[in-house]
Amino acid sequence: MNNVLNHDLSGADGNQPIAQNKAARHGGLTRSPEIWGPGGLELAERIADAMNLPADSLVLDLGAGSGEISCFLAREYGWRIIAVENWNGLDAVKKIQWKANQRSLGRRITAMHGDATNLPL
Repeated sequence: MNNVLNHDLSGADGNQPIAQNKAARHGGLTRSPEIWGPGGLELAERIADAMNLPADSLVLDLGAGSGEISCFLAREYGWRIIAVENWNGLDAVKKIQWKANQRSLGRRITAMHGDATNLPL
């Protein structure tokens, strides 16, 4: 996994990022109020591609934030996602599940309230 996280995110010339087809279909969302951490969908795509998991794999999105990346991974890779968020209590979890349901991903995404030091799994 360490290789995935240290993966070079620059283009062939070392300066320009490589275009990401899947993320681009979702508007990129590198900087958006829906993406709460660095890297956005582009980084999620690069990591997902490097993981090379088959469709229907069960993936934990720890610190799922708004659920945007969970939805992206479920739609684009066909993964089943457990989206765990601790911030803002159950309100955040309800919003993640609502977003998944609105995008017809409710069967692929399960949102849960949890803390990384004490996961409810």
